[in-house]
Amino acid sequence: MPQPFIHRLGKLKVGPPALEAQPELAKLMALVIVSWTALETSQAMMFCTLMDGEDDVSLDIYHAFIDPKLRQEVFLTVAKRHCSAAWIDGYNKFCSHLKPSSKARNKVAHSTWCYTDEHPDCLCVIEEKDISAGFVRTLQTALADYSSRVELDDTFIGKKLTRYNAKDFSDILQAMYKLGQVSLGLAVRMGIPDKQPSHERSPT
Repeated sequence: MPQPFIHRLGKLKVGPPALEAQPELAKLMALVIVSWTALETSQAMMFCTLMDGEDDVSLDIYHAFIDPKLRQEVFLTVAKRHCSAAWIDGYNKFCSHLKPSSKARNKVAHSTWCYTDEHPDCLCVIEEKDISAGFVRTLQTALADYSSRVELDDTFIGKKLTRYNAKDFSDILQAMYKLGQVSLGLAVRMGIPDKQPSHERSPT
């Protein structure tokens, strides 16, 4: 489990240089983001199957509902016309386990990451409340020229950081892999025949 700590000494590498300092952890972070995208895509494909229409139109409808809760409600409204009560119950259970993984993915994707020699086997998250306008300007200026390296001496001394090690990222991934297996099982058990290509459908 990620652990908070108070940063006491040493420079922080912030942004891309932090990930360069820990390439193996950076790889795990990328896998978290890509795995979550795969989960989202699997749900979109199930929705297309339920709609039994042109995939591009079905996808437009699905992605028009940005709020996850509303998207789930729309999905269930359509699914109840095609799938068994047992399948609906399984889908609801699947969705109940999505929220923790979604929260973990968002933390990985949207946090400001740093590296400190205090915990050389970790990558650390800077608390959002501690990111000042001045720091943002410093970071933006540095990142505009990627050849520069953001190293901060005392900006976050005494501030709380949260450290993630390899196991923390692997735990997030394992939860997503399990959800992926459940999603695959749901897709197999939908009980809806494969759609014929539109040009092969019998005229009505």
